Amino acid sequence: MNMKYKASTGVTKQAVLSGFLFGIALLFLAFIAGCDKVDEVFEVQNPGNITDEGLQAGTAIPPLTAGVAGDFAVAMGGGTTNFVAEFDGMATDDAQHIGSFPTFREVDDPLPKTLDIQNVSLNGMYQQLARARWVADDAVNRIKSVVAETSWSRNANIASILVHAGYSYAFLADLYNGAPIDGGPKLTRAQLYQKAIERFTEAITVGTNASNSALPGRVPNSVGSTTGVVTAASGTEWVRRAQAGLARVYHITGSLTQAKTYADLGSPVGQTTFRFNATFSLNSTRENNYWHWANNVRNEVGVAPDARALYAANPTDTRIRTTRATGSGGFGGDGTREWWIQYKFTGYDSPMRIAGWQEMELIRAEAAQRSGDLAGAIAAINRVRAAVAGLAARGSSSDANQVLDWIKYERRAEFFWEGRRIANLRYFGETSKIKLPTGYFPIPSSERDTNPNPMD
Repeated sequence: MNMKYKASTGVTKQAVLSGFLFGIALLFLAFIAGCDKVDEVFEVQNPGNITDEGLQAGTAIPPLTAGVAGDFAVAMGGGTTNFVAEFDGMATDDAQHIGSFPTFREVDDPLPKTLDIQNVSLNGMYQQLARARWVADDAVNRIKSVVAETSWSRNANIASILVHAGYSYAFLADLYNGAPIDGGPKLTRAQLYQKAIERFTEAITVGTNASNSALPGRVPNSVGSTTGVVTAASGTEWVRRAQAGLARVYHITGSLTQAKTYADLGSPVGQTTFRFNATFSLNSTRENNYWHWANNVRNEVGVAPDARALYAANPTDTRIRTTRATGSGGFGGDGTREWWIQYKFTGYDSPMRIAGWQEMELIRAEAAQRSGDLAGAIAAINRVRAAVAGLAARGSSSDANQVLDWIKYERRAEFFWEGRRIANLRYFGETSKIKLPTGYFPIPSSERDTNPNPMD
């Protein structure tokens, strides 16, 4: 039937549609009336929450593994705010708060100043990093309590969890002058780094077993996810990530010979593919890369003046590229500070590097420089620079201090906005550039209020 709607008839499309829907509603009510129970129509099964007991089984290993990786990514740079890379940048010369959040401005303001242990943003950062550490350790303990050693000790998922635990401990030691574990007394930085070493060392054993085809029941690959938040990896890859973690910890604690040994294992000379990321996705706000939103989308955090000057002096180095934003007149949310954007994290799903071949090369460069092999040091530096399009190689030099300055520059450029600046400044004795009263973030009130042990 061809129906035409004319104003003169008094019949509108809305009226016809309303009548149609009313008829459907009557039919539906009649259908329900013929049923013995309304539940027959709306039969929905609530799967319920995942109980604590549900995680006490071997079948829980994949979701536990994914959860550990997800919590670690949030602590590093995801979720909505208050993450490691953000506050590491604002407390140094890499990033600048350009909004009007008083808890952010407190971190960004120059010395002298005090940091309030009740600062909600610093509480948030600590809680997320402490959670990432706890979730990883707890997952390993759960699995070991219900699965035979011959099973968990050759499972790539366990290697993954141990690696994430190791890096969580390392970042705690980087940012805090000691921290408590599980409500206990405050551990020193040396003790935290030692726990990182223990986790990485065990991960190497487990990952090696997982890659050994002669071992029955092994699980050679860790889980991945369809959202991209968790990436699958082989036992061999987790071994390399653990070796890189050991190289990093031994380097930052001054054991350069051991650092080079593990750097050579994790990423041999000339190898340019190794990279371990904290991964993000478009799946949810929690899984977004918050750096991109805070800087490129929202004028909340910008590139700091010192970092802008560094790029101006090295305009071909795209690792530290920055330009002034065009929105909001080029100013931050406070209407005063200039809004400069970075190009390392250009999307909500941009990954954040936790370890990579470049860091291993720079450890080799420093080991060579310290031993007097300046040519070897420069060669390692130039292998890193060769991966950056348009970046010229360093020339020869007989000045050891100049070569060390080149290494410092490479580390800053490579780790730009990756949460590594505080640890590197402290390592090279440049603590005056850390805008924290003690050079460390304080243990916040959220820990102090529930832990009876002294935190100062």
